[in-house]
Amino acid sequence: MKTLLLAALLGGALPLAAQNTVDGTIPTPGAVTATSSAADAQFWLMRWTPVEGAKYYRVWREVVVDHDLNEQGEVVALAQPKNAWIPWARVDAIPSLNLDPMLAKISALDHIHTRWAVSAVVEKEGVELQSPLAIAVDPATAIEVLGWGAVKALGPALSP
Repeated sequence: MKTLLLAALLGGALPLAAQNTVDGTIPTPGAVTATSSAADAQFWLMRWTPVEGAKYYRVWREVVVDHDLNEQGEVVALAQPKNAWIPWARVDAIPSLNLDPMLAKISALDHIHTRWAVSAVVEKEGVELQSPLAIAVDPATAIEVLGWGAVKALGPALSP
């Protein structure tokens, strides 16, 4: 089995103009897992099945934010902090290496256990489009892996 540890830290959220448009027709990466050592949550090993035609993958981290953008694109303080997915790293898809599963070692920088996700980015007619997020699961407790679209669809069923 070939492995590749090729994750470039983006240093936080990208400007809105740099983010790709989500296209629901692009398949999400499958079987996404994220594991860290019990003693240290600084480094996470992520695995996922590749998406055919992907140019690269974007790794996302769920963080708590206390600022957001308003309708005019201005940064404003939130009345209450909220969870948000931010782009955290980029992993290039290198088809000639035939990697399956894709592997990446990601640094969290702050030693905090967190949730991770992956999206595939493909190029169609010169435009980069992104799949919906595939949220990573802990392989020790995973029963089933669901893409973000499936999780959103379950939303009402998961409410108390």
